[in-house]
Amino acid sequence: MTTGTGIRKNGGKIKASYILMFPNAINILAARMMENENKYPNDAFDNYVPEEILDSLLRHLLDLKNGTAIFGKETPREHLSAFLFNALCFAESAIAQNHSLSGVPENQESITTASRNIQK
Repeated sequence: MTTGTGIRKNGGKIKASYILMFPNAINILAARMMENENKYPNDAFDNYVPEEILDSLLRHLLDLKNGTAIFGKETPREHLSAFLFNALCFAESAIAQNHSLSGVPENQESITTASRNIQK
């Protein structure tokens, strides 16, 4: 039996824990997605035109900034969560179309690759 400190080999891998720096934003994003599961399928970014995502993103950002509501019913929290969702969909769509945008060097394992490996 070996005693001592275990050494993990994390060199060259994306540090996914950075996402933990934004718990409040992640919570309202997750809540929006849960509340709208029928509206936002898991592959939502594949089904949208980037210009439409960008239009929606900017609409929600402007309404959030101006304190206005679309059709008089959305709260600032709803605009913020919609803005976050659209920003991520836009990024995913852009990266899917041009993988070089991912910023992950060829010698590093991306979060996407790591999650696919876990699901196998």
